[in-house]
Amino acid sequence: MSETTFPELRLGIGGPLNRFERVARLESWGRLVAVALVIGWVPLMVLDLISWLATRRHVGLLLDLSVHMRLVVAIPLFLLAERLLDRRCRTDAARLVGEGYIPPDEEPRYVAILASAVRLRDSIWPEVVILLIAAVGGMSALAGWTNQAGVLHGASESSTGTGATLVTIWYCLISLPLFQFLLWRSLWRWTLWVRVLFGVSRLRLDLVPTHADQRAGLRFLARPSAVFFSVLLFGLSCVLASAWGMRILHAGAHVAQYKSAFLGFVVLGELLAYGPLLLFAPRLYAARIEGRERYDKLSAQYARRFDARWLEGDPGEEMLGHPDFQSLADLISTYQTSVERVVPILFGARELVGLVVVTAIPMLPVILLEMPLEEVLRALRGVIGA
Repeated sequence: MSETTFPELRLGIGGPLNRFERVARLESWGRLVAVALVIGWVPLMVLDLISWLATRRHVGLLLDLSVHMRLVVAIPLFLLAERLLDRRCRTDAARLVGEGYIPPDEEPRYVAILASAVRLRDSIWPEVVILLIAAVGGMSALAGWTNQAGVLHGASESSTGTGATLVTIWYCLISLPLFQFLLWRSLWRWTLWVRVLFGVSRLRLDLVPTHADQRAGLRFLARPSAVFFSVLLFGLSCVLASAWGMRILHAGAHVAQYKSAFLGFVVLGELLAYGPLLLFAPRLYAARIEGRERYDKLSAQYARRFDARWLEGDPGEEMLGHPDFQSLADLISTYQTSVERVVPILFGARELVGLVVVTAIPMLPVILLEMPLEEVLRALRGVIGA
C-alpha cells in the first residue's frame, strides 16, 4: 500500500470570490443563484417597473429575451456546471490512484501535477484578469461597440433603446460582466482539469488492456467532459437561441442565416469537451499493442499445453465436460472482445451525439418560428429512417 499523500483535486473552490463565498456562507448552489439574481436581474426589473410607472413604457433592453436568458438561465447553469466539474474531477483523480493506474514510481510526479493545479486554482490573478475582461466587455456594450446578439454581447439590435438609461447602465456595468465573469471562470476551471489530463497523459500509466470499457480502464476520464459541457453548452445555447429568435421575430432574419454559426458553435464545443482526451491516444494504442503481445504469448503457451494434453494421445471420456475446453474458449473470447478491441480514443459516438443533442434542444423553438411542427417531425423521421 502506497503511503504517498495526494492533494485533493477540488476545482470548484479557490480564488478570491470563493473565499468571500465561504466567509459569507454562500457556498451552496441555491444561495449563489439567489445572490446572482438579486445582483444581476432583480434590479433591472425594479428599474424597468419604475420607468413604466413614470412613462408607461418598458425599457427596450428588457424586451430582448436573450437578456433574461443570460441572467435567469445561463448564470445558474454556469454555477451548476462548476459544481458538477468539481465533483466529477475529484472522484476521477482519486480513481486514477485508487484503481492502480498510477504506478508507485510515478506517484511523486502525479502529486506534483495535482499540487500545480491546486496552486493555480488558489491564485488571485486568474480571477482578477477574468474580472477585467468582463468589465471591458460590459463597458464595450455600454459604449455601443458590441450591440449585436450573441453569447458574449449585450442586447440585440432589435431591442436596444435610445440612449443610456439606468437599466442599460446597470445591465452593462453589473449584469453583463457578471454573466461573462462566471462564463470565463467556468472555462478557466475546465482549463485546470485539461492541465491535469495533460500531465497524466505523460505518465507511465499501468493500463489494463482486458478492461471491459475497451479503453484500458480509462474511459471514466471522459465523464467530466460530458457532464460539464452538457450543462455549459445548454446554457449558452439558450442564450444564442433566444438572441436569434428575437432577430427572426423583429428584424426579419431567417433560421437559415444561423446554420453556419450554430454548426461552428457545436464543433467548438465538441473540440473543447473531447479534444483534450486525445492526449491519451498514444498511451491507449501502446496498451493495445502491449496487451496483444502479452496475450499472444499467453495464448501460445496455453494452446501448446492444451494440445499436449488432449491432442497427442487418447483423451478418452475424460474430455467430456472438462473445464479445459471452456477455459480455452474464454481465453479466445477475452482476446477477441477485449485486447483486440481496445480503442485509442476515450470517447465514442454516443458522447459526441449526446452533446450535439443537448446543444440543439434550445434551438427547436427557433426552428418552429419558421417551420411547422409537422414538418420538423417529418424531417426527424426521415433522418432516423435513413
